Amino acid sequence: MQQLVTAQLHDEPPKDWISAVLKDFAESLEIVHEMHEESYRAQEEWRHEERERRKAKRERPEDET
Repeated sequence: MQQLVTAQLHDEPPKDWISAVLKDFAESLEIVHEMHEESYRAQEEWRHEERERRKAKRERPEDET
């Protein structure tokens, strides 16, 4: 029984492996967060440009068409 417990203890992954996985996960989350922020900024920029286009279209005299 003692040999089995000792063997299981030696089969466990080292704690630095767990830290490396958590670090990779945190880096991945940071990348996803940055991508989300970039997407949000691009969407807001597009919305602003679309509002400006609609505003300019409304302000144009109709007889120019």
